[in-house]
Amino acid sequence: MDVNWRWHTRFRGLLPLAPHAMADDGQVLVARPDELEARKYQIVRVDAGGAAREAGCVTVETVRQVCLTAEAPMLIGATDDDLYLFREGRKSRFLPDRRVTYLSVALARSGGCFAVGQTDMMFAGQTLALADASGKLLWTKEMDAPIGVVGLSPEGRVVAVGLESGFLAAYDAGRALLWEAVLDAPVVALALSAEGGRCVAATAAGVVLAIDRGDVAWRVELPAQGAPGAGWSPGVVPGRRRRRQP
Repeated sequence: MDVNWRWHTRFRGLLPLAPHAMADDGQVLVARPDELEARKYQIVRVDAGGAAREAGCVTVETVRQVCLTAEAPMLIGATDDDLYLFREGRKSRFLPDRRVTYLSVALARSGGCFAVGQTDMMFAGQTLALADASGKLLWTKEMDAPIGVVGLSPEGRVVAVGLESGFLAAYDAGRALLWEAVLDAPVVALALSAEGGRCVAATAAGVVLAIDRGDVAWRVELPAQGAPGAGWSPGVVPGRRRRRQP
């Protein structure tokens, strides 16, 4: 398939692109480690023509992901064991007294809330959580299998979670179940529509599905990575570490 590039810019050491990093006018926010100062990350704004300028910076320990949105100044720096919240020039830690491992993080496009999938230090208890931008915990829900990925609708009204068992579900902001589906393989990436009724999910088997309120509307198999018959794995996502076994 031919691709016509609108622009092409090279950066060194970019962190994974956040789902809501692109604004409606085509501007994109990216994060990268500062080349001269350790523990410092530059937030770079690239306009619709490819011109880049620094939009800010944050100082934090080494992170594997920076969650940001083009519509709000809220940022989250994620390590395996900590979430750092940056809001209005202040830095704080999410649930600093809890010893957990963070498996997946999603920030709403509005910046008003975020969802996390976490497990205890023994990888025995699996918890889905929703919190507001200040870090206040709104609710938690225990899951019966390891969490692979979480997602949020743009305004944060619907939370989706994919488990390694293949179970996929969506909950409203009050924790009520909206819909659920059981897939043949674990979900490794997902995106929700504005109202949360439709979800597009990619599985570890290399299949992309559109799900309307729990029913599969369509599915397509994508070319597998590597040898024939190989599937996708969360382990190939940049910055993601394979889960330790208890």
